[in-house]
Amino acid sequence: MSLIFGGLLAGLIGFLVATFAVPDGWPNAVSSSDDGIEEQLSTQEAQIAELTEELRNLRDAPASTATPDLTPLQDQLSGVEAALSDSTASVDERFESLSSFLGGLEERLVLLEERPVDGSGAAGSAAMEAQLEQFRQQLDDVTADAEARITEAQNRASEIEAEAAEAAVEAERRAALSTLRAALENGTSFSDTLQVFDNPPKQLSAIAADGAPTLSRLQSEFPAAARRALSEVRSVPVDASTTEKFTAFLKRQTNARSLAPKDGDDPDAILSRAEAAVSEGDLETATAELSALPDDARAAMSEWISAAETRAAALNAVGTLENTLN
Repeated sequence: MSLIFGGLLAGLIGFLVATFAVPDGWPNAVSSSDDGIEEQLSTQEAQIAELTEELRNLRDAPASTATPDLTPLQDQLSGVEAALSDSTASVDERFESLSSFLGGLEERLVLLEERPVDGSGAAGSAAMEAQLEQFRQQLDDVTADAEARITEAQNRASEIEAEAAEAAVEAERRAALSTLRAALENGTSFSDTLQVFDNPPKQLSAIAADGAPTLSRLQSEFPAAARRALSEVRSVPVDASTTEKFTAFLKRQTNARSLAPKDGDDPDAILSRAEAAVSEGDLETATAELSALPDDARAAMSEWISAAETRAAALNAVGTLENTLN
């Protein structure tokens, strides 16, 4: 009787092994989970690898004035998370079913052991109990391995979700930087764009509503500002010759000044070098040159100097923002 039951028990265990979490080749393939879980994990690992590659491409992509559409990336991530949840539920459900079944088998074994049996029956019962214990241990190993792999995949999915959120913010800020530079070039407002950044530089927030002075405006206004500065400083020395006095008179009347950069520390030379820098878009050099002008000359072109300094400071602030993203 015990031998017959043992044969049935062994056959039933084999059927359950094939039905639940044990692959072909049991017990030699203890470290593997069942085909369904293996396929789910492989699919999720491939999806995670694809998400990681998309994030890398997003970070390496050049800045654009348009914020990239991250909806496909987020949808794909949601799919991975749902699949991982299904895998976890599947493993838990199978483990609970097998645990319940094994509990029932143990109760039957206890009843069999309490019956009077001959020596061969006792030996068969002990063998079945040993086989049952081995099966339980193998099942625990397979379940632990599957759950560990699912936990690892879930952790990686969480990391990718955080990376995706960070990449979205970074992409939005890179696009905002391009918009900022365009606004500085055109002299337009950029208040909305600046809201993308936490604690934006005051050099930008102070002019966000009205926009920055454009380079073309500063270049076109420089000649008139320079003439005003020269008119404040030109005087004729008492001991000047008639020719020098006549030349000074003509300059005062015509506001003539040097157009090519020249050496010297007189106002005309300083203004000539400053204008050359302005024509090249180098406002920092221009304002540095103008700092050497006499006070009355600087006062005459203070409005232009202030506008140039405002633009230069705004450009530097954008450069600082770019460095924080690199």
